Amino acid sequence: MHPLQRSLSIILLISLLVTGCWDAREIEERASVIALGVDDHPNGIEVSVQMPIPIKVVSSGGGGGGESGQNAVQLFSGQGKTMSDALEDIENQSNQRLFFGHARVIILSESVVRKGIGEFLDFLRREPEIRRRQWPMVVKGTAKDALKTSPKLTQIPMEYLVDMVEAGVRFGHFADVSLGDLFTDISNPAKEPILNYMEVKPYKIQWVGLALLKGDRLVKVLKRKESENLLRIRDEMVGETWDVPCGGDQGHLVIFPTKMKREIKVKQHKDVPKINIHLTLEGSVSEKICEKVELDHPGIYSKINRLASIFMEKRAQQLIQDIQKTGVDSFSIGNHIRAHHPDLWKRIDWKKVFPKADIRVIYHVNIRRIGLKAK
Repeated sequence: MHPLQRSLSIILLISLLVTGCWDAREIEERASVIALGVDDHPNGIEVSVQMPIPIKVVSSGGGGGGESGQNAVQLFSGQGKTMSDALEDIENQSNQRLFFGHARVIILSESVVRKGIGEFLDFLRREPEIRRRQWPMVVKGTAKDALKTSPKLTQIPMEYLVDMVEAGVRFGHFADVSLGDLFTDISNPAKEPILNYMEVKPYKIQWVGLALLKGDRLVKVLKRKESENLLRIRDEMVGETWDVPCGGDQGHLVIFPTKMKREIKVKQHKDVPKINIHLTLEGSVSEKICEKVELDHPGIYSKINRLASIFMEKRAQQLIQDIQKTGVDSFSIGNHIRAHHPDLWKRIDWKKVFPKADIRVIYHVNIRRIGLKAK
């Protein structure tokens, strides 16, 4: 074959292999799901999805910013015995195939999680479009009502929820649990999952605590102050401010935490280990509501540190006793034993040992600043 003909033949073969974007789809042709909710239903489950309306999210004029709230999105709901059935029901109502690559939030009703979310999580694991870095959470009431809420601070309602959770995690107030973390925790024999627990009103979404799971089922809901103690023990989160009694005086000091460090010490005592959890917490006084306590008095720092440590230890011990009654190690102490004391982990059945284990929390509070007051 002539060299020129050979070159042309090679170019022709290569051009046949380069097919271009034959399967490309415009963004307007995608039904992009940004939030997904799951509820109970007589037929099995009800799945709701929130999708933005492109023509209303992006202004066509150039001066405005489009519409916002529920006017900028559309809610679809479908029912079925399985997730696939419910989503097929939604696709039969929509004009496009659902796309989950932009989903940021997964909302689960409390009743669904109490029954178990294993089948739901199985679907999410197998769906390649589902991103692992999105926020699963439990909601008081129904997930469908949560998707109907309309906060005014963001154009897309669920973006408000995403921003709130990310800010709460950044400040050390909320549990940092993504969908990928949930998958990992459920698969880990030494760790039980937790999820953020939300309460939703027509124009407001509020974090009210934590949902404690045993495997894939909800067993207990903690309120805010209880949740803060758990997050300090489990994940070294600083938590929110706390009110410390002044000691014999009416009123309290408001302590703002700034830094947190945890150390877990395990002593092998036969088959029931003794566990001491040392929490070193630095902070500052952000408000004083005590008439007889003078913050400029010599030795006041040590007194405040002592009062705060006693107060926080008492609350932490009560929380440990309450959670031990459930038999669920939401503190992830078993995960620490498995990693740092493998011989002990192999010798004991931690699920049976945890409820009767001797677990103590020791706070080391160090107040760095007491603030200034004009005289």
